[in-house]
Amino acid sequence: MHSNPVDRTKAASAAVEAVGGKLHSAFLTFGESDIIVIYEAPDAIASAALAMTLGASGAFSSIKTTALLTTEEGVKALKRSAETKAAYKPPTR
Repeated sequence: MHSNPVDRTKAASAAVEAVGGKLHSAFLTFGESDIIVIYEAPDAIASAALAMTLGASGAFSSIKTTALLTTEEGVKALKRSAETKAAYKPPTR
């Protein structure tokens, strides 16, 4: 990798597109992760399939997927949480 650096963005984009998604951006990073890729997928199954494919390839030592919500989606989730609060009964101590 050091002696022959290659931009793998096209390969990553092809993999994301294969599950019906779109790669928005890829960043090399300092810290816990070496690369962060922001992509959009049609659903959680597509994201899981992508993670499984990349993990099985042996090209990565670890893969972490984090779902993102827009603020609009977050507000909808908070409203739904408030609506469903009455249905959940926590265990008693």
